[in-house]
Amino acid sequence: MIKILTTIALCCVLHSAAAQTNYTSYFTGSTDGVDPIAQGGICLMGGATENDSAMAWFLQRASGGDVLVLRASGSDGYNDYMYTDLGGVNSVETIVFNAASASYEPYVHQRIQEAEAIWFAGGDQWNYISYWRGTPVDSLIREAVVQRNIVIGGTSAGMVILGDHQFSAQNGTVS
Repeated sequence: MIKILTTIALCCVLHSAAAQTNYTSYFTGSTDGVDPIAQGGICLMGGATENDSAMAWFLQRASGGDVLVLRASGSDGYNDYMYTDLGGVNSVETIVFNAASASYEPYVHQRIQEAEAIWFAGGDQWNYISYWRGTPVDSLIREAVVQRNIVIGGTSAGMVILGDHQFSAQNGTVS
């Protein structure tokens, strides 16, 4: 019996550790749930710096709700900018995907299902495409846009993945 319990405990620890290596979460704001009605929309922004007016519009479309920043590299650079500098939202959570397997994590799915706004950061668009295409993350984001009318947006690579046609960058640049 002790051997079975030890094995179960070890499996739980390993599963938890595996989930945390698949993605990293950074949370800023209130953990209290809110249920606003998102106003929908799309904010497409080129690379380099963000346009504060466009970002404020994006956050206003979230109607005081929760913003989820999805990225395949980097850290929590948007959290303070969106929550403190621009404000008007309940929370901002950044989830950095460290591996494609994060696309199958129940926590990630839950956060997508609860967001009123999803922002896609820049980086390498091949990481986004190879991590998300054909996964539950892809389906849940599409469902959130269609069924809950969430606002989405992105900058640089995060903008590129929002179009019907994409340059994947799988083999580097176009040149």
